[in-house]
Amino acid sequence: MARRFLLATRSEGKLRELREIFSEFGLEAVDLTTLGIPETARENNLEEFETFEENALAKARYFFDLSGGMPTFGDDSGMCVDALNGEPGVYSSSDKSSTRRTTRSCLLACGRQERSRGHASPMPDVTSRSLRSRMPSAK
Repeated sequence: MARRFLLATRSEGKLRELREIFSEFGLEAVDLTTLGIPETARENNLEEFETFEENALAKARYFFDLSGGMPTFGDDSGMCVDALNGEPGVYSSSDKSSTRRTTRSCLLACGRQERSRGHASPMPDVTSRSLRSRMPSAK
């Protein structure tokens, strides 16, 4: 029996990508809907921190608690443009129309400068052991 992990995202694209990665390691990736975790307004405020890692941890902790303690992987990602000193970074939105506007603005701001960008996406896991040993309690 494969070990099960909850993926703390509602993004179908991320779910597809992460399930493929997890399956390569013989792990089962379960989504929030499958577990019957309803979407709430609180989820919209989980990404309130200054780093991708902090936002990913906030999501992992939140859904770990809602799942009753199922090992949980959180994710946050965004566009980091070297020519803009890493901006918009954590402030880039997952909303597609906003992402298009952000991308267009970044490219316009870069002008003829070298267009180098990165995609940052930490994915911490949360288990009862890791919660006790390295994380502050969830809000």
